[in-house]
Amino acid sequence: MTQRPIFIHALFRTGSTYVWNKFRMLPDHVCYYEPFHQLLTKVTRDNIQDALTRNFKAVGHPDLDRHYLQEYEQLLDPGRTGVPHFRKELSFDWFCQSGADECPDQKEYVDFLIQACGEKVPLFQFNRTALRSAWFKANYPRALNLYLYRDPRDQWQSYAGIKARTGYDVFFLMDVLALSKNRDHPLVRPLRSELPLLKYCAAEYSEEEALYRILYHAYSEEEKYLIFYYLWLQALLENALHADTMWDINELAANPEYRGRVQQWLGERQAAVPDFADCRITRYSTLPLPLDVMAGIEDLAWELICRSRPQETLQDALGRLPAGIAGPGRGGREGHAPKRA
Repeated sequence: MTQRPIFIHALFRTGSTYVWNKFRMLPDHVCYYEPFHQLLTKVTRDNIQDALTRNFKAVGHPDLDRHYLQEYEQLLDPGRTGVPHFRKELSFDWFCQSGADECPDQKEYVDFLIQACGEKVPLFQFNRTALRSAWFKANYPRALNLYLYRDPRDQWQSYAGIKARTGYDVFFLMDVLALSKNRDHPLVRPLRSELPLLKYCAAEYSEEEALYRILYHAYSEEEKYLIFYYLWLQALLENALHADTMWDINELAANPEYRGRVQQWLGERQAAVPDFADCRITRYSTLPLPLDVMAGIEDLAWELICRSRPQETLQDALGRLPAGIAGPGRGGREGHAPKRA
């Protein structure tokens, strides 16, 4: 019998690669890195070892004892390109799909990866499913759905810091691309009242990225932060409703008692538990925008999101959030992750 799958849902720059790598050290797990990554349409047996390795030091990923995509290597067909059953639409076109019967092709692909694990525990580390946890919960009721989140201002500064150091702007672009492609979804539609979102689809992801890079530079810094924070907040609420647990990476890094609770929660549900004692996450003292401007944008995002969900659902989500997390009208750091000392 297939072991209970673990689905890690997270946005970019939240420490998800660290958490994935800690699970990967457990011998009874098969840990897939970013199973919806757009690059999986391009990998072959000849190039997979070099895929995703160019920027790992620049973005601060942990040292790995094997390449990112090793778990996919045995699944590749000789002489063919791409992971079997993977489709380009998995990355961003279906970013908001949540209905249990939606996306049968998505289920076929996830099933394929699970079955390839045999008797080992399948673990999926996703960075493109933060609004799909309801779909995973409905289609895999035995699975554990874990949502990993980070202080949003630190996460935004992490995007900005990497771009300033290296010119790497893909994290910004993917947020814009994800929401733009899903501009007509009820969870995204209210954002269109504040800024334009253009839906563009092409046969190749590279074509889409090129266009969205042009569009991205047309947004002001305030609009860019609104896009980012709106997604951060919607993802937080969606996973409050549907994830089995929510982990605060800031607390995981700073609080031994919190780490103990996380490991106890895991230990009650599976035999092997990673050791997170070496968890670290950067906290920032400077930010790209003035604090009052960021607080105003955060409050605006709350106002918009209140239009996207029924009041009863919104109150249910708020009631499930861990203590100290944001609430309407609570812009500023005190409404998010724990304050700095």
